[in-house]
Amino acid sequence: MRNFCKLGILALFLLPLIAACSYLPTAGSASPAGVIVTDTRGSIELRPASVPQADSGLIFIPGGFVDPAAYIEALAPLARAGYPVLIRKVPANLAVLDPQGADRLRQAIPEISTWAIGGHSLGGVMAASLIGEKPQNFQALILMASYPAAPSDLSAWEGSVLSIAAEFDGLTKAEDIDAGRPRLPDDSQYSLISGGCHAYFGSYGPQDGDGIPSISREEQQAQVAALIIDILSNL
Repeated sequence: MRNFCKLGILALFLLPLIAACSYLPTAGSASPAGVIVTDTRGSIELRPASVPQADSGLIFIPGGFVDPAAYIEALAPLARAGYPVLIRKVPANLAVLDPQGADRLRQAIPEISTWAIGGHSLGGVMAASLIGEKPQNFQALILMASYPAAPSDLSAWEGSVLSIAAEFDGLTKAEDIDAGRPRLPDDSQYSLISGGCHAYFGSYGPQDGDGIPSISREEQQAQVAALIIDILSNL
């Protein structure tokens, strides 16, 4: 018990240091046009400002050590199209420290009857893991530069899956995504962003180890948003 308490105290000191190493947003932290942005304790909510709200929405888990605000710009087009988005906040910007938190977010907008869950990199791994534990709570999985880890076998899951990769991603390799294919349903949709990179799924600047993109961040994010909107519109 004494050792457990010591670990807890150590964690309290280490979490701020870990958070300080996070990738912070370089753009899109202010309210984008046509979107109502609400900063809550558990998430950053993006809701449509000028169109009716749809019956389906997206819960999104950021990549490891990436500030959730770094995804506002990339996901704002979903809200402008009517689909609310909840960008999950996690301790120290590391989703593995609160693996069940994303599921609790469904209660934030009770009028939404159909939920997709997704994430970037480590966030996608955690989203797939959550579906493995609670498959009935979500109707779609969105993977950005991500794949299900070995314990998460979703091959028999009846939901929709969209896996988006980037051509010059230096962190999530094509072989990593291919290795995860047997753990996803046979009808999963795979899309490659030509010229894209790992960091351009968000707006947080260059990332160590990433490749060099040949398209703009805005172009990559526009393509990604269009793919996700297509999935949400068919739920």
